Amino acid sequence: MTADPGASFSGAIDPIGNVDWYAVVVPDGYSIRAETWAPATGVCDTQWDTVIRLYQPDRLTQIAPDDEGVLEHCSLLDPATDVDVRGLPAGTYYLSVEDWLNDDLLPTYVLDVSILAPSCGDGFISGAEQCDDGG
Repeated sequence: MTADPGASFSGAIDPIGNVDWYAVVVPDGYSIRAETWAPATGVCDTQWDTVIRLYQPDRLTQIAPDDEGVLEHCSLLDPATDVDVRGLPAGTYYLSVEDWLNDDLLPTYVLDVSILAPSCGDGFISGAEQCDDGG
């Protein structure tokens, strides 16, 4: 995936314990927003519970995890609230999606990913920006 405004991916966790991986190319200073839904976009069925993790380009060093997003049981990494996904150095980063506790099948989920340019009005100060300083 490249720095498009956003993309959606469908997946499934099968067999139990499986982890799905997604490579995300991020330009210098951009942020990542990633959110899971199950079984479809906009739906967060309490029967399934996802965990999403963002990793450094080495695919070993975890930057940020999330188990509970805005809706219970779905996951959300959002630069408005997760400082670790803001203003990243250029590189290929990795997102993983798995079942919480890795003890259930997840027949279907959706991963929505956005690569966000630094901009006024995004709710946080990026680089030399001064327009989100509350003043």
